[in-house]
Amino acid sequence: MHCQRVWIKKLPKNLTNLINLKILNLGGNKLETLPESIGDLVNLEDLILYENVLNTLPRGIKKLRNLKQLDLESNKLKIFPESIANLANLLYLNISQNALNTLPDSINKLRKLKRIYLEDNKLKTLPENITDLVTLECLRLDYNTLNTLPDSIGQMKKLMALGLGNNKLKSIPESIGDLANLKDLGLNDNALSTLPDNIRKLRNLEELDLQSNKLKSLPESIGDLANLQYLDLNH
Repeated sequence: MHCQRVWIKKLPKNLTNLINLKILNLGGNKLETLPESIGDLVNLEDLILYENVLNTLPRGIKKLRNLKQLDLESNKLKIFPESIANLANLLYLNISQNALNTLPDSINKLRKLKRIYLEDNKLKTLPENITDLVTLECLRLDYNTLNTLPDSIGQMKKLMALGLGNNKLKSIPESIGDLANLKDLGLNDNALSTLPDNIRKLRNLEELDLQSNKLKSLPESIGDLANLQYLDLNH
């Protein structure tokens, strides 16, 4: 005898009476919408919404000023909800496995953000001011269709992990060498034919994935990466 799985498809209106709630986990359901009144949960710190069918977020979410973690992985979002940009205390944002085409310029308001996961979307470009997120430690952009990176990417000096695998990148900005804290750089499955000489400055780099590119040679300066533990050049 098999147990039939059931999902929550709609939230009760009085859920927003739980004003002392700090963690709300709604992952793995079939939610199509959230009530506008979710913004009344002003003490909420973690909002977990992965694996639902949300295609938008209510404007009221911008009132969640204490929110630190927002997980929207595996939903149906085509447009980055502008209301997220008002979450000034957000530290962690996962919006991977959606259908985002672009990111708004307002993303640069998330000045405390430490981790953002944007894998498996439809991003072709990044707004130049994404590099204003100078507190960011992890930026994952794998499985998009990016063909360029902002020249100012070197401003993100706290980055320790940068995932750019499975895109359409033909070159990497010289400023990549300014990411002095970078430990993990994923560039696999792109169209790179060369690497910038400035890569030699990534003295803390431990993992460098270059498999499945169009590289015919490596810069001599790659020998300066004394802390490198993993290097993948497989075609």
